[in-house]
Amino acid sequence: MDKELTLNVPVHLVGTPAGASKGGILQHVKRDLSVACLPGNLVEFLEVDVTALDIGDAVHVKDLVLPAGMKTAEDADTTIAVVTAPHVVAEKVEEVVEGEEKAEEAAAEEPKEEPAE
Repeated sequence: MDKELTLNVPVHLVGTPAGASKGGILQHVKRDLSVACLPGNLVEFLEVDVTALDIGDAVHVKDLVLPAGMKTAEDADTTIAVVTAPHVVAEKVEEVVEGEEKAEEAAAEEPKEEPAE
């Protein structure tokens, strides 16, 4: 049991990000992490607290505090989770001038003359 294992451990996000109350959307980017450790130091999953994240904030591998005896070969700048700004879809709104609106209504109500034969 003194041989180091390398395997993927799931990453669980914990908490509600502060940015979520402002409309931000939490995106779980990296769902597992490749780690190396002795069998006695192995954990079932890694918890990442995201409560402090505001819109635009992210948690990277370098921000994680791994359990004692565990290390990772993942790139330190790999994103684990990020809170993004919501996407707004603009609706097209037609501006109607008051005089034009009344003219259009009147034209629609007038009976059409049939051509004389």
